[in-house]
Amino acid sequence: MIGVILCGGQSTRMGRDKGLIVKDGKRWAQLASDKVSAQGIEVLISINPHQNNDYAIALPNQKLVPDNSSLNIKGPLLGILSAHLSNQVEDLFILACDLILMDGNLLKVLYESRISNPGFDVLLFNKDGMREPLCGIYTAEGLAKIFRWLSNSELSNFSMKHVLNRLNVLELPLTHEQAQSFTNFNSNEALTKLF
Repeated sequence: MIGVILCGGQSTRMGRDKGLIVKDGKRWAQLASDKVSAQGIEVLISINPHQNNDYAIALPNQKLVPDNSSLNIKGPLLGILSAHLSNQVEDLFILACDLILMDGNLLKVLYESRISNPGFDVLLFNKDGMREPLCGIYTAEGLAKIFRWLSNSELSNFSMKHVLNRLNVLELPLTHEQAQSFTNFNSNEALTKLF
C-alpha cells in the first residue's frame, strides 16, 4: 500500500495553493503525509505539473507524482489514477491535503479495515449518508477497473460519486464527533476557524 496526498487541485476559492499553507510550522501537504505515513507506508504527493517546482523546493524530501498528461480527465480522479499508473500493483491510501483536522485514529481504523475486509474495491467513511471519497483506500483491483472503463470510453462522468457508484465500496460510519475530521477548508474565510 502507498499513501497519496492529493494536492493537485486548482485552489481557486482559496486563491493560493492549499498544500503549501503552513500550520503549526508545517505545510498542509506535510501534515497530511505525516498522518498517513504513521500507518507504516510510503507516501507520495499528488500534484499538477505546474506545482512541481514549488513543491520540490517546499518539500524536498517528499516524492512527487505529477498528473499523467495522457489522462484526459480532471478533478481528484486525475490525481488518483495518475498515482495508480505510477505503481499499478499497490493499493492507494488517499487523503486530501485540505482535510487538515483529520484524526490519525480514523486513518488507523481505515487501514485496519482493509486488512480485515478483503474483496472491496474501495474503503471509505460515510458522513451523514454521504460518502467521503477523498479519505479512503482504493485497491489496485478497483483502480484497474476504473482505468479500464476510462480506456474503453465507458465512463460518462468523471466525478468521484459517479465512479464510486460502479464499484464495490465498504462504507465505515462516522459518529458526529468523528465527522469533524472531514471539515475541509476551501476559502480564506474558512481559515479563520482554523487559525
